[in-house]
Amino acid sequence: MTILVTGATGMVGANLVRLLLEQGEGPLRVLVRRGANRLALEGLPVEIAEGDVEDEASTAAAVKGCAVVFHAAGLADVGGAPVERLWAVNVRGTENVCRAALAAGVEKLVHTSSAAAVDAAPPGALADEETRTGVLGRGAQPYARSKKEAEAVVLRYVARGLPAVIVNPSLMFGAWDVKPTSGKTIVVAARRWVPFYPVGGANVLDVRDAVAGHVAAWRHGAVGERYILGCRNLTYRELLRIIHAAVGRRPPVVPLWPAPARLAARLARPFAAHLPPVARELTSPDAVDAVSRTHHVSAAKAIRVLALPQTPVEEAVGRAHAWLRDHGYLNGEGR
Repeated sequence: MTILVTGATGMVGANLVRLLLEQGEGPLRVLVRRGANRLALEGLPVEIAEGDVEDEASTAAAVKGCAVVFHAAGLADVGGAPVERLWAVNVRGTENVCRAALAAGVEKLVHTSSAAAVDAAPPGALADEETRTGVLGRGAQPYARSKKEAEAVVLRYVARGLPAVIVNPSLMFGAWDVKPTSGKTIVVAARRWVPFYPVGGANVLDVRDAVAGHVAAWRHGAVGERYILGCRNLTYRELLRIIHAAVGRRPPVVPLWPAPARLAARLARPFAAHLPPVARELTSPDAVDAVSRTHHVSAAKAIRVLALPQTPVEEAVGRAHAWLRDHGYLNGEGR
């Protein structure tokens, strides 16, 4: 039974491929863009299908003959990516995968969405799969909107007969963060002390638990259902304390409230090209809005239905730090 993983060079995809191999699943095929960093796939017994979810023909070719598709490809962004690019990858790319999967008659498609696509709960409450407030957890941020729209695409294909399930992982830490994504926070903390912390908060999850949730969603998830994959709700100050403890530095102590954060972002925008990646992203008004919000969610459904593991966040951050250190990211030599 051939299994396809899109986005296999990213953190979710790389860890997912390894879990599937550990469990003896396969053969495995991975859809990889030409020129993508393939560090995460080196030495693995997988079939590489070169192509891109944005390209309908190469996507259809990769899906052909597969019984299961894990669609983990996507453009993750906290601010700065053009809206057109987010829609091309996250929305139209998802449509290409769904169209190909329906035509190929796959047994199950697992779509990787995001907790950012889950509506925010009223103050003091936790958001879950049924929360309907009309306000996304990360506000009007284009990334969150693109992931929400991608879910709508999946559900339209479910209505046409595609056996698909959606998973919504929260903020993930762990190994094989090649880009890096969440690991950028660890890299910055290790290299320099930044006194400020954003005043929002998020749910945080070990990426190994997230991919276990993906596999469980394939095996046990109900068609058309969403499952929030999460663990611990934290403020960003609490999360940064954990990160700084891992890298051996003192944590930030000055809250960065939304109004001064927006002013700082506006003043820094003309110099964005000369800033480090994390700081550059935070010159975006949407990014400032996102990290100023608290989006806490409940993973009770995934824990109950998918037996989602709940690894301590400290362990996930520690593994992420060790992987980034061992692969040269903390000294600027990472691939």
